[in-house]
Amino acid sequence: MANYNTLAHADAGIQNAKNDMETAIWYISGEAPGIDTVPPTVENFSPAPGSTISRTQPISFTVADTDNDPALPSAFALIAILVYFPASGAYEVAHDGYAFAPGYSASTLTVISISNRTVVLRRQGGWPSSPTIRVRVVDRGGNIDG
Repeated sequence: MANYNTLAHADAGIQNAKNDMETAIWYISGEAPGIDTVPPTVENFSPAPGSTISRTQPISFTVADTDNDPALPSAFALIAILVYFPASGAYEVAHDGYAFAPGYSASTLTVISISNRTVVLRRQGGWPSSPTIRVRVVDRGGNIDG
């Protein structure tokens, strides 16, 4: 069993990766700010941050954007998922905004609606230790989740 955390409970070591990721997202997304002004959200983590999880238990969460242009095929320009293992100091990019990395299931991103998606994150071979999950979401207006 592992104790899993979100960034709010992680050590400062992940902060640099977060800052680098935010900078990279602006260049990758290619979307101009201004279509909307409300940033997307990442919520409904399950199990709850700080919970004990088994090696093979999936971690799920919802990304949502309530202020989007209904004419667009998706509210999201980019959804990137970074996994950090504090015990080893290792980082893995589970989803780079375009595709899942080897070892992470390509079927884990489920579209519920244009502005609401649920992600069920699984890792082949299970979690080697307690993971910290960091999700960055950019909407079509260029807003980054807070």
